[in-house]
Amino acid sequence: MKPIIKNIILFISVFALGIVLKSIITDYLYPKPVFMLLGDTVKDFGKVRQDQPAKHFFKFTNKGSKPLKIVNIETNCGCTASTWPKKPIAPNKSDSILVEYDSHITGSFNRKAVVYIEDMNETHTLFIKGTITD
Repeated sequence: MKPIIKNIILFISVFALGIVLKSIITDYLYPKPVFMLLGDTVKDFGKVRQDQPAKHFFKFTNKGSKPLKIVNIETNCGCTASTWPKKPIAPNKSDSILVEYDSHITGSFNRKAVVYIEDMNETHTLFIKGTITD
């Protein structure tokens, strides 16, 4: 093999190794939670009779190396409520978020709940939709 090709392969290998090592060292020095939803982000209730429950538990796991703490969940309507674990979720442990719609109001609905997690710069959005009938 020509020396120039060997040098190019060596350079690419060292560069790739550097990227992998940087990722490993960053995860070690700056551990973070990782929110992983188990299932879909959308719950379609279809048709629900008025005043019957329209609620869903969204299950998630902390796949990170640091405890995961949900600090808030914002819904886009007063007709939608959410309940979440107040204590931090340990790495590799699971829990759930309850999102429910006030099924006293008839008609179609399409609502969201935005999940805010401590030490994360991203949000996770959950959706519920359906139609409340008489």
